Amino acid sequence: MERTTEYGSWNVLVDRYHSTVEDTVTAQLDGGPPEWQERMRSSGAFGRVCEDYRAAVEAALPPDVSLCGNAFFGPDFASEKSWDGELDITSLVEGIDLSAIIDAHDVDSE
Repeated sequence: MERTTEYGSWNVLVDRYHSTVEDTVTAQLDGGPPEWQERMRSSGAFGRVCEDYRAAVEAALPPDVSLCGNAFFGPDFASEKSWDGELDITSLVEGIDLSAIIDAHDVDSE
């Protein structure tokens, strides 16, 4: 039976200033005008951005590692891991272009 373990939380491995994926997205949106931010939220675009960002994070991770809530989990034993060497979750997530995901759901572009 495969045992899993927590590799770390979002704010430890990805964004030390924000404790959740949603907080990270909010921080990225904070650069826009308040009216635009409100339209992003009221239209549901904010939720879609968060969903797509989470999906992109999952796609960047090895198949046996997952972001569950705000923590990363994966195999406990080295023999059960699908990758060689150290797993650098930080680098994997940094490779995701959150701005492009936001642009894809921008209410001013629809």
